Amino acid sequence: RWKYDPGESLTFRREHCDANWTLCFDVVDLDNDKQREILVLSRNHRLFPAKITLLDLQGRPQGEFFNSGWIEDVSYVDLDGDGAMEILAGGCNNGYKRPCLFALHVDGITGCSPQPDTPDYLCPGRPPGREMYYLLFPRDPVMQQLSPIGAVTTIPITPRQIIVPLPSGIENPPLVGSMEFLFDHQLRLERVEANSAYELLYGRLFRQGLLERPYSTAVTHELGPVLYWDGERFVPTPSMNRHWRGFEQERRAQQ
Repeated sequence: RWKYDPGESLTFRREHCDANWTLCFDVVDLDNDKQREILVLSRNHRLFPAKITLLDLQGRPQGEFFNSGWIEDVSYVDLDGDGAMEILAGGCNNGYKRPCLFALHVDGITGCSPQPDTPDYLCPGRPPGREMYYLLFPRDPVMQQLSPIGAVTTIPITPRQIIVPLPSGIENPPLVGSMEFLFDHQLRLERVEANSAYELLYGRLFRQGLLERPYSTAVTHELGPVLYWDGERFVPTPSMNRHWRGFEQERRAQQ
């Protein structure tokens, strides 16, 4: 019998978080070796730090990745065709005040989210992350009115696409709409669509004088780019993290 406690105290440049963390977990065979792993999502109960921890069935940590923003959901998909399932995690990045999505290989769960322009949110004492991909999403006009940050809260996966909805909503009367980003299985953006509820929500905000012009498809076309972390900077073209790419090349050379 064993016990895992994710709690730890962390001191950032301007914030200190205590050791009270909440968690949830999943049990999954990521590397297709017929042995299941335990994937733990945890986050500080009050401040922004969150992390993904991989445990073996004896409770021994196999990897840990910190994100400076809560993680809301995970899905699994083979991004590189090697037969292993990558972890797709969605949430937000508090430093950049944007929704985020990142991908972790089972052998690359280490380090922390990239914060080159927001050093107050850099996780102390952790090396650069070895995530395969780290994406920041633009904030659409409705999100800018209704949410200080926004977040990826679900990651539906189809045989051909990875769908990333960015929901925004109001409570009275209740209405939630999403701007949806559709990627292929290599995380290349194919198109962006607003669902019908988003159009209704946009129209309601326009009639209230909170948005300057009525809804049209130009809203999706005028969004800023999805930004990819290339290991040195965020860029507007699909890019893999060079820290993962270099590690993977070394690993394959040793096999």
